[in-house]
Amino acid sequence: MQENLKKFYFFSLSLYFIIILVLAYFIFLRNDLNENPINPRLREDLSKRGNIYDRHGEILAKNINSKRFYPQGEILAQTIGYDDLIYGKYALEDSLDKFLRYKKGFSNLGEFYKFLKIKKSKKGNDCFLSIDLKLQKRAYELLRDQRGAIIALQPQTGEILVLASSPSFNPNYLKRYLGRDNYFGSPFLNRALEGLYPPGSTFKLYTLAIALEEGLNENNFKIYCPGYLDIGNYRIHEAEGIAHGKVDLREALIYSCNVAFAKMAIDLGKEKFSALAGRLNLTHPIDFILPNQGGNFPSLESLTPSILSQSAFGQGEIIITPFRMALICSIFANQGKIMSPYILSKVKNFSGETIFEEKPKVYLKVLNKDLALKAKGIMFEVVEKGTGQRARLENIKVGGKTGTAENPKGIPHAWFVGFAPIDVPKILVCVILENSGYGGLKAAPLAREIIKEYFKK
Repeated sequence: MQENLKKFYFFSLSLYFIIILVLAYFIFLRNDLNENPINPRLREDLSKRGNIYDRHGEILAKNINSKRFYPQGEILAQTIGYDDLIYGKYALEDSLDKFLRYKKGFSNLGEFYKFLKIKKSKKGNDCFLSIDLKLQKRAYELLRDQRGAIIALQPQTGEILVLASSPSFNPNYLKRYLGRDNYFGSPFLNRALEGLYPPGSTFKLYTLAIALEEGLNENNFKIYCPGYLDIGNYRIHEAEGIAHGKVDLREALIYSCNVAFAKMAIDLGKEKFSALAGRLNLTHPIDFILPNQGGNFPSLESLTPSILSQSAFGQGEIIITPFRMALICSIFANQGKIMSPYILSKVKNFSGETIFEEKPKVYLKVLNKDLALKAKGIMFEVVEKGTGQRARLENIKVGGKTGTAENPKGIPHAWFVGFAPIDVPKILVCVILENSGYGGLKAAPLAREIIKEYFKK
C-alpha cells in the first residue's frame, strides 16, 4: 500500500510539473495567443494609449478621457486611421498598435525581465512620424473638393513627408461615414498608396531608365514625329495631334513625344522593357508599414508590338499607384538608387527613452549615378521649357515629368512627379488628380506649391 501511494505521489508531482511547463510555454513563448484580438484581456484602456506625433512634435493622435482624439481631422485620416472600441483599428493605429498599446503585464521573457528591472509603465509608447504636418495641411488644402492624392518624400532617405488623399473622412465622427463609401467618394481609400491609375507620360521615366542603361542617347536616337505612328493596325497619336518634327532622346522627354517613346520601346524589345518591372517588383506591394497596392504590368507573352508601344508612355494595360510612381522618379533624384520608404521615425517609451529609431536603407540600385545625373538634367529642361513649366519656381531649380493618362471612363487623369532643388534634391512630389485633364496644366501647379511650402523659411 505504501509503495502504491509513493508511485501515485510521484505521478501526481509529474503531472503538476507538466502543467507548470505548459502554462509557462503559453505565458512566455506564445505571444500570438496573448495578442490575439479575441483575447478578452486585450480590451484596451484608450486613456493610456501612446500618442502619435509628426516630425516636429505636432500632435496627430492623443487621448481625451477614454476616447481617442484626432486634432487634425480629415487632413491625415487615411494615414493615421482610427482606434475605436466598436469599429476596431485602421491604418497606423493598427500597424503601430504593438507600440501604442498600454500593456498591463508582460507577454514574453524579455518583457518579464523589463518588468522586474524597471518601474511599470503608466501608458503606451509614443510614436513619431516622418510626416511634416505643415506640408500635409497644404497638400490637403490643394486637393480639397477634388479626387486625387499627393505624396512627398525625401529621396535621399526614403522619409515620407506627405500622404494626402481626397476625399477624406473625419475619424472623430466615424459613424457618419461607415457604410456610405459611395456617398462620400470612397473616403477610406488611401489614394496615394492604394489608388491604381494608368500613369500616362510620367511612365516615360521608366522607359528612359531602360534606354539610358542600354546606351541610347541624343546622338544615337533620333526620330521624326509627324504626330502619329502606325504599328500594324494600331495608330499612336500625340496629344491633340501635335507633330514634334525631328526629336532626339532628350527632346523626346522635354516635349513628351509619344511617338519617340513608342519607337524607343520597340527598338529596345519586350524582354529588356519587362526586365526592369521585374527588378522593381511592380506588380506586388512594397514592404511598407501601411497597406499598398501592386500595379499591373503586361506579361512578356502579351507584349505585342502595339501593347509594347503603348506601355512605353504609360497607357495600355499598365496601372500603378502614386506611391510607386514617386519611387520610380526617385531613381533620378537619388543617383540611381531607390531608398526604402518609411513613415515611422522613432518610438519613445513613457520615460522618454528612444526604444526604436529608423535608419535609411537602400531598396534598389537601378542606374549608375552618371546616367541618373543625365536624366535629372533632362527633367530640369522639362520644367524649364517643356511640358512642366507650371512647376517652375523663381529661385529654386525644379525637375519633373508631366502625365496625362487617358481614362476610358471620361476625362483624363492629370499627373506630375518631380523634385527640387535639382543639384541635391531634398523633396520629391507626386500628384495625381482624377478626371482633371492635362498634367502640365492641373497637377504641375500643385507640386510647385508643395515644393514652395517646403522651402519657406
